[in-house]
Amino acid sequence: MDDLAHLSQSIRDILTTPLGSRVLLRDYGSRLFELVDSAMNGGGVVAIYQAVVTALAVWEPRFSVQNVQVTPGVGGISLSLTGIYKPNGQMLKLSGIDVSGGTS
Repeated sequence: MDDLAHLSQSIRDILTTPLGSRVLLRDYGSRLFELVDSAMNGGGVVAIYQAVVTALAVWEPRFSVQNVQVTPGVGGISLSLTGIYKPNGQMLKLSGIDVSGGTS
């Protein structure tokens, strides 16, 4: 697996893992599952942005988030991220990161 594919897999795993769900690594993951049913108003969207940026800042130091787009769906949200792959400064866009209320 090349570096960008590994990065993409890592970001998806972090964002689709609920906090507290890993037995030996309780702080791993994101708060997105708590926010899936939030109102998609200014406050709800900001909370989702914050959850994404915080989780990736802690668990994926190779990626710097520049933009987060949230698309609400039935029972979940879909995220598209734009950011910089820090090792080489390349701009990277990831889309179709789906987070649903019940499962990852």
